[in-house]
Amino acid sequence: NYISGKAVDHYHRYEEDFDKAKELGHTAHRFSIEWSRIEPEESHWNEEALQHYRGVIQSLRAKNIEPFVTLWHWTLPLWIAKRGGILAPDFPEVFDRYTKKIVETIGPDVQFWITLNEPDVVTSHAYLKAAWPPQEKNFFSFLRANFALLKAHRKSYRTIKSIFPEAMVGIAKHQVS
Repeated sequence: NYISGKAVDHYHRYEEDFDKAKELGHTAHRFSIEWSRIEPEESHWNEEALQHYRGVIQSLRAKNIEPFVTLWHWTLPLWIAKRGGILAPDFPEVFDRYTKKIVETIGPDVQFWITLNEPDVVTSHAYLKAAWPPQEKNFFSFLRANFALLKAHRKSYRTIKSIFPEAMVGIAKHQVS
């Protein structure tokens, strides 16, 4: 079952959530864009979803809250997952195409970009521990997945910087103590 439930319904209630964040003194907000909402079928862009994220950015800006946009927080559109996900031969290229679409659409109002969220966490859980999809315990797949994500980051970094040279771009990295 890949359909998520409503949970706290932030997708529809972000305005009131951001009002509360502002009341609490927040000055920055990190959020992730759901790739499968933006590109539910390969090369077919969901304008309604793009408009939603434009609204999120505008809401944050109106409240003087700095948006930090994460492009990938582990989930994949089904069409790329079926082709091997991170290990699909063209994963870095299709991720870069997605990045370009997002940056061209909402980029003027975003200074801080996070291309990938904790890439080593997802690859270790997927390919070393076999706890997360695709649940393939294989050290060489782990290495290939990390290389693919590094290549995807590098391409996306260059794309963002080519469009907005002053943008701050990085990876979210966890720290184990």
